[in-house]
Amino acid sequence: MRTFEVVKLTCGWSVRSGVAVTTPCRSRAAAIAEAERMAERIRCHGEGVQVIVVDAGVETPRVRAAAADLRPRRVVSPGPVKQP
Repeated sequence: MRTFEVVKLTCGWSVRSGVAVTTPCRSRAAAIAEAERMAERIRCHGEGVQVIVVDAGVETPRVRAAAADLRPRRVVSPGPVKQP
């Protein structure tokens, strides 16, 4: 399962996957949206992905994807993500 972390850097918010970091975003919301877009592209190929928002050293799961649930998901309308 892959993990994307939304982290605060000195130059803004960014998405990190392992040691790779994306170009900084201007806001936390923009970085979360970018991470969710990247995760959705990977999920459509059948791989489990999770997005974690790291605020001041505290990890907050934003999206949880179980390894058994690898079906592609289609988002009809944007809105808050429901926590199980």
